[in-house]
Amino acid sequence: MTTAMLSALRARLKSPSFNDSHQLLRTVSGTSRFKILTMLQLSPAGLTPTDIARVLNVSLSRVSHQLRILRDHRLVMTNEGSREVVYRIAPNKVVRQLLR
Repeated sequence: MTTAMLSALRARLKSPSFNDSHQLLRTVSGTSRFKILTMLQLSPAGLTPTDIARVLNVSLSRVSHQLRILRDHRLVMTNEGSREVVYRIAPNKVVRQLLR
């Protein structure tokens, strides 16, 4: 391996895009979060936290926590037009590719 190639690889591993990609993969690698993203991918109209909790058979508090993490990383978005917030998967090419 040449010195130039070594330098290029080291620079790439320190780049902001590497860190962003790493954070995205860490976020979707959680089993609960990946299940939620998969459910949202299969439900284009979106799902409420209550719907998600029922399907996963977990507490609403746990679902809300996972949704907050996904929302903070811009992987899901909300529609707040009804009594309860409806979550949909965000238009993110990388996430949609992962969920195929």
